[in-house]
Amino acid sequence: MEEGNKEDEPKKAVEPKQAELIPSELTKDMPPEIKKKVTQAMEFAAFSMTRGPVNPLFEKMKPEHISQFLEILDKDSERDYKDTVSNRRFLFAAFCIAILLFIFLTIFFMIINQASLLTQILTIAIALAGGFGGGYGFSKSGKKGR
Repeated sequence: MEEGNKEDEPKKAVEPKQAELIPSELTKDMPPEIKKKVTQAMEFAAFSMTRGPVNPLFEKMKPEHISQFLEILDKDSERDYKDTVSNRRFLFAAFCIAILLFIFLTIFFMIINQASLLTQILTIAIALAGGFGGGYGFSKSGKKGR
């Protein structure tokens, strides 16, 4: 019977902490079944935060494994850097091509005296560029929030 009492003691000690996880003003108007689910979710989140993810491979690691692991991380970091540099070069080249195309089209339409056609094309091009830039910025801001 003493073992049963020992098991009950930690539960009693944990229960006040669980009640503190959710403020009473939030739970006073909740139906009991929803309150129970929210409490369970908060308990699970609190438990997983204190315990943390445990990978069985980490328990088997030895010092020589750690040095290999660090070497692999270093190589991965180098590959990420090379990939970032490559992406930046590509974007710069695409930007230069777009500028050259713009200059060429401007000169071409000015030579053939079609300024009205040029203004229509520029209006559409600016709208497309604005939509592309807005979508790109929106996707970047969404990734930062994750």
